[in-house]
Amino acid sequence: MSTVEWSELHDRFYRKRDVCTMSWGNIDLNKYVVAGAPFGGPVALVRDEKKLLLLGSQSSKPRMFIYTSSGKLLASFAWDYRGLMTMGWNEDENLVCLLEDGQVLTFNVDGDPVPGSCFSIHLDRDDRIAEGHVGATGVVALTKQNQLFAVSDYKEPRPQRLHDSHMLEAPTAMLVLDKAFTRSGNVEVALATPSGSILVVDNDSTSDQSFEGGPFTKLAVSPSGKILACFNDQGVLYVTSVDFSKVFSRSNTKLKKKPIQMVWCGEDAVVLYWEKVLVIVGPFDKWITYSYDTHLCLVPECDGLRVITDTKCEFLERVPNSTEDIFKLGSCTPGAMLFDAMEAFESGNPRADENIRAIKSELPEAVRTCIDAASHEFDPTLQQNLLKAASYGKSYCEQFEPNAFVKMCQNLRVLNAIRDPEVGIPLTFSQFLLLKQSKVIDRLIKRKHHFLAYRICEFLSLKPHRVLLHWACAKVKMSDARDEELRDVILKKLSKTPGISFAEIATTAYKAGKPKLATMLLEHEPKGSDQVPLLLSMQEDELALRKAIDSGDTDLIYLAMMYIKSNKTEEELFQLIANKPLARDLLVQYCKHRDWDLLKALYYAEQRTQEAANLTVLEGYKSKHLTGRLKRLRMASEFFNQGREFAFQAQQTEDEIKLLEAQQELETVTGQNIFIDTSLSETLHNCFLTHQSKRATKLKSDFKVPDKRFWYLKVRALAELGDWEALEQFAKEKKSPIGYQPFIEACLSRKNVSEASKYIPRLDKAEHRMDAYEQIGYWREAAEASFQTKDMEVVARLKERCPERPVQMYIEQRLLQGR
Repeated sequence: MSTVEWSELHDRFYRKRDVCTMSWGNIDLNKYVVAGAPFGGPVALVRDEKKLLLLGSQSSKPRMFIYTSSGKLLASFAWDYRGLMTMGWNEDENLVCLLEDGQVLTFNVDGDPVPGSCFSIHLDRDDRIAEGHVGATGVVALTKQNQLFAVSDYKEPRPQRLHDSHMLEAPTAMLVLDKAFTRSGNVEVALATPSGSILVVDNDSTSDQSFEGGPFTKLAVSPSGKILACFNDQGVLYVTSVDFSKVFSRSNTKLKKKPIQMVWCGEDAVVLYWEKVLVIVGPFDKWITYSYDTHLCLVPECDGLRVITDTKCEFLERVPNSTEDIFKLGSCTPGAMLFDAMEAFESGNPRADENIRAIKSELPEAVRTCIDAASHEFDPTLQQNLLKAASYGKSYCEQFEPNAFVKMCQNLRVLNAIRDPEVGIPLTFSQFLLLKQSKVIDRLIKRKHHFLAYRICEFLSLKPHRVLLHWACAKVKMSDARDEELRDVILKKLSKTPGISFAEIATTAYKAGKPKLATMLLEHEPKGSDQVPLLLSMQEDELALRKAIDSGDTDLIYLAMMYIKSNKTEEELFQLIANKPLARDLLVQYCKHRDWDLLKALYYAEQRTQEAANLTVLEGYKSKHLTGRLKRLRMASEFFNQGREFAFQAQQTEDEIKLLEAQQELETVTGQNIFIDTSLSETLHNCFLTHQSKRATKLKSDFKVPDKRFWYLKVRALAELGDWEALEQFAKEKKSPIGYQPFIEACLSRKNVSEASKYIPRLDKAEHRMDAYEQIGYWREAAEASFQTKDMEVVARLKERCPERPVQMYIEQRLLQGR
C-alpha cells in the first residue's frame, strides 16, 4: 500500500481517497444548493435562485434532483417553491426543506412528499426566515427579527418559540446543539453576536458565555457533540469544550475571509473550505491544504469527511491506527511484521518464517491488527491481502477465536456490494456498525435494490420479510401485468417465507387502482384483523363480514357490522346478515343495549311482528314523556293488529292507551300527578279520593270493571277520606254485591268503632254478626247474636272468651231459662 497520499498533521496522518466517479454528467455544483446525507447517503441539488442563470443554459423551471453518492439519479421533480433557506436530511433519509415563509417540506428518496411530515412555522406577519438548520431529528429557524423557533422531533412537529435572545442585530454565526448533546435535554442554539460574544439560547433562558475572541463567523460542533470549533473574523480558529469552559487549541489560519463551509473531520480535526481551497486544521497551528478547481460539498461523517466535487466523491479521514501500524514507513510493529511475513511466504522467501518466530508471542495482536486494517479499506485487493495476512498468522496461533475473522469477511463482502457505483452507498466500516444492518437493508430497499437486499439478508442470516414486502409493493405500483399474473408472481416469491402480511401489499394495490388484485391478495392474508378493515375500505362488505365471521373474533364482527351500518342502508345491512346467524345474533345483542330503532327495523324486516311490537312497548315505557309513550304504544298496537294470533296483545295495548289518556285527563282536571303509571284499580281509587266519582263510573263502564271490585275500591276510598256519611249513603244505594263485612273492615281500619257497628246488623249470618260485635268489643250484642245461632256450643265458647262478668251472667241466665 502506498503512503504517498498520507499527509502528516502534528503527530497523526490524514489521507484523502477517491471513492468513486460521479456519473451525473455535466454538473456545476456552484450553481446549486447542495445537501448531502450522512452515512454515504444521497445528494440533493436544486438550482440556487440567488444566482443568475444564463439565458438558454437550461430550463427556466427549476427541478430538485436526488442522486446517490456516485452520481446516479434516484429522482427528480419540479421545484415549484421559492425562498429555499436551507435543506438537509433527517435520520430516516428523507430530504427536509425549510422555506423563507416558514414552510417545512419533506420528500423521500423517490422525490415523493412524505405524508404527515410537512408543517409550517407560524411567523409574525412581517417576519421571514433568515437562517435555518436541518438536523437528523429536528429543525431550527432564525427569523429576520431574531426570533428562534425549534422543532425537536419530526415525528411530532410542534414548532416552539425559544427564549428571546434580545439581539438587535443579526448574529454573525449560528450553531444548533442537538438535544442528545445538551444537559437540559432540550435543543440549544449558539448565536455569535457582532459584538464578539456568544449567546446560548434554549426554551427558558438566554445566557452569555463570556467567550473572548469574537466576533465569530463560523461555528461547528464535533460528531460527539462535546467539542466546538469557532472561527473568527481575523482568521483564528478556536477549539473549545461545548460549554466554553476550556479552550483546547487556538490556530491562526491567516485567512480572514469567512469560509464557505466549516465542518469536523471525525473528532480530531476541523476542515475549512474556501473557494478552491480545503484546509485541515489541527493542533499547534498545523494544517494540511488541498487545492480544487471545482466547487465542493462537504458531508461530515462520524469517522471522516465526504468531499463531493463536480466529478468525483472523495473520503477524507485520519489514517486508522491499525493501518498506520502496518504501512507506516519503517514500522516494525507485530502487524507490519505479519503482513511482511505473508508477502514473503507468497513469494517463497524464507524470511516469512523468521518474521513469524520474531512475533510469536504477539501473533494474536498482529492478527487483530490486520483484521482491523482490512475493515478500513475500500480497495478489495488490499482487503484481501490484509485478510490473507490475518489468516496466515491465525494458522500459527494455538488459540484464536475465528468468529471475528469470519464476521469481518462477511461485513466486507456486504460493504463492497453496497459501495458499488450502481448502488452508491460508500459506507465505511465504522459507519456500518453505527448505522446497523437493519438500516442498511432499509436504505437498499428504498433505492429498490431488492435483490441485493435479499441476498444480504440471506448472507447475514437476517429475516427477509421487509425486503420481500417492499418488493411486492413496488411490483404492484410499477407493473402493468394483468392482476392474475401479478398475483401469481407475488405468491410465488412470498410463498417460501411464512409470516409476511399480505394486507399491506393489498393496501398498496388498492391505492394503485387495482381493487381486484387487492381482493385476491387478501384471500392469502392469515390475520382477520388485517383483512377485514382493508376489505371494508374497499367496499367489499360481504367478503369482509364473512372473513370476520370465519376468524371467530366477535370484536372483528362488530367492527364489520358497525362500518356497514354507518355506510349502508338498514335494508342492505339486513340482507348481508340474513344467512349469517352469528352476525345476526351479535347485532341483536348490540341493538338491545344501544339501538332499539335498528332492532325494531330488523324484527320488522324479518316479519317478527310480536318481537317488534314488544320492543316498541318497551321503548314506549322508556320514553320520558307521555306523548312519546302513547306514540310508541299506538305503533305497537298496529304491529299486533297485523296478525290474528296477537288479538289479545292488541286489545291489551289499546286498553293501556285508553287508560293512559284517561289518566292524563284526570291529572289535568285535578291538578295532581297521582294517576299516570298507576293500575286501573289504583286509578279508580284515586278518582274517589279526588271526588271524581262520575269519571270513576265512566272508567268502570269503559273497562268493564266488575261491581265487586268497584264497590271494594269505593268503600276503601271513602273510609280513607273519613266521609262516613257518604259511605253510609253508598251502602243504602242498593244491596251491596260485596256484603257489608268490607264496610266494617274499612271503618275499623280508620279505628271508627261506632261507624263499624252500623253495618253489623246487615250481616246475613248470626255467627258473622257475633264475630263482628266481638271484634269491636260489643259483648252484650255479641251474646245476643250467639243465641240467634241456636248453637249452644257457640254460646258457651263466647262465654269463655268474654271478659265482662255481667255479660257472662246474662249468658248463664239465658242458658238456664232455655233449659
